[in-house]
Amino acid sequence: MGCAGPPWSLVTMQCPPPMLLEALIDVYFDRMHWFTLIFHEPSFRQAAKHVLSRTSWHRDELGFVLACLMVSAVGLKCVVRDPSWIGHAMLAEESWDAVTLLEALIKEVRFHLLDLLDDCSIETVQVCSLLGTYYVFHASPTLAWSILGMAVRTAYALTLHCDGDDDNATGKDYDPVVAQVRRRNWNHILVADTFAAMIYGRPVSLDAAFSYVQPLDDLDDLVLGPGLSKHPLLTANSPRSATSRPVSRQTFHALKYYLYDIVREALNRFRLLRLQSPISPAELVSLVEAVQHVRSLLYAWKADLPAVFDTNPTSQEAILAELDSIPDLSPEEQKSRRHLSLQINALNVTYNSAVIFIHRPLLEYRVAADSRQALSSETLQVVSESLQLSVNAALEMSRVPVPHLENQFAMSFVLMNFFTAGVILCIPPTTWPLSTIAHEAKAGTLRIIHASRALKPVTPIASHTEQLLTGLLRRSLQQEVDSGLHQEHDMRIESDRRYPASMDQTMRYSQQNHLPINETEARNEQANQVPVQEAPRFSQADRQGPISGDQMRMANGSLFPLTHNGEIEGANVMHSANTIYDENGNLVISNNDPRRGAIDYHYAEQRHQVDSQLDEVFGIFGQMLFNLVPNDPYSAWNWGNGGF
Repeated sequence: MGCAGPPWSLVTMQCPPPMLLEALIDVYFDRMHWFTLIFHEPSFRQAAKHVLSRTSWHRDELGFVLACLMVSAVGLKCVVRDPSWIGHAMLAEESWDAVTLLEALIKEVRFHLLDLLDDCSIETVQVCSLLGTYYVFHASPTLAWSILGMAVRTAYALTLHCDGDDDNATGKDYDPVVAQVRRRNWNHILVADTFAAMIYGRPVSLDAAFSYVQPLDDLDDLVLGPGLSKHPLLTANSPRSATSRPVSRQTFHALKYYLYDIVREALNRFRLLRLQSPISPAELVSLVEAVQHVRSLLYAWKADLPAVFDTNPTSQEAILAELDSIPDLSPEEQKSRRHLSLQINALNVTYNSAVIFIHRPLLEYRVAADSRQALSSETLQVVSESLQLSVNAALEMSRVPVPHLENQFAMSFVLMNFFTAGVILCIPPTTWPLSTIAHEAKAGTLRIIHASRALKPVTPIASHTEQLLTGLLRRSLQQEVDSGLHQEHDMRIESDRRYPASMDQTMRYSQQNHLPINETEARNEQANQVPVQEAPRFSQADRQGPISGDQMRMANGSLFPLTHNGEIEGANVMHSANTIYDENGNLVISNNDPRRGAIDYHYAEQRHQVDSQLDEVFGIFGQMLFNLVPNDPYSAWNWGNGGF
């Protein structure tokens, strides 16, 4: 850096000691860098050591000094309630309170923000990205939207969306680190802009003509080390992997970039449809086509995943255990392994949240009652599949080991998606009351509530999630009981009318075997009926051994069987546990099977009440967390009111 301009120093606070700031930078690269990639760690640390050794700087050093302060603030946010962090002793020695220091760092960055924007440097993008992300989750979501927009504008001004002469190896002043940092920041801008559009329900800021993911080259800061990189799960051309590139700490970021690219495609397509409920049959067909197109992109992304990032929950459990058992790793490799495990969990949440986001419009929007006869069976099937895929994704998300992510900056991101998953899981009890999937969904919701309750002191998102989901689950349980009682009454009347003798025999058979009717063993239906397949149950030994394809598709509570690419498997439609057969194995009364039940739910009169409850919960969450106006038709935090 040069010496342009007069010296300057911090205005609103005294400069903390270099040792404390370096400790906070350590925290950032341990708890944030694995999730958000905008720096090159070695070069940043080297420059920070030089800059932080002074308390006054030249004007052209403003950007990097503010970057150091912002990195320190994000690091401090991660450990402010972590008693195990050794830096708390340093804070006490300097008579600093963690919360007070955090507020002071943010205040200093804000004081110089206009000057930083005037500089229009890569540090402008980095500081605005981090400050906007901080405000999204922890302070002022309204301000976050504007600050993230500043990062987007500056990125355009710096032409980060395209390579200049010096970004290519043949350039006269080519610097591989500078070139890759530019690309890292552009890709993060794509993610941040897409995520902001998702949560605020507003159009993306980036022009679709320029919103392409920039390919990244591996640099020295993201290698795994020899002990890890030679493991079969992580090597190039591994028979267990769908990609030919070796896995590094950069792999997660590349996968995340392309996943958000798919979400961005969905956002753009949904917004062009200009949906308002109720929708016409033609609009529903257009929506189905859009969902199917984006779903195909999602399946293609999933098919190319390296083995270590397999999103199947059972495979993921085994992979994490296998990584944890790798012996003889250096301290740095152990750190890389821990970050890789965190990335695996974070990508799982990101993927399943994308599944829910892509299919959510089909759960929200309905055709008017007088137009329903115009709907084809193919269209209704996609609607049914959307609910089933969303429930499966929410169940898988509910099993993410949240304690592993505690005190990581990504925790707030995970909890926000937990809220959406919990809302989705409150649908099955009202759709298929007293069924196996309803019980699984309730258990998943409880897991999310318990995890949120444990993290209430850490972030307000956890408190809001626990409070709102608890109330929604209570109402869902009451509706399930009411629906179950009403359904049982209707079933008895119908069975007495159509099959009085068979019903009596079934009752006697059940009583003789000391079994309630709804636990009698399912058998295949006759002639034109779909064979019934009982959901498999796996022992612990089964989970630890080789897993068959059928087991893989049915494991871990994904009670809607899927094909290898995630589609609903038509041959394995299951009847609920309440299905009743006579003594000859003939179907007497079938409770709603999942596929039929989803369609019935989509057009049942009781859904008005369910939709109203979901809309209320989403709306309160949006108000609490993002200061969004209630009933804003373009807010993401409503249900079926034109949020796209």
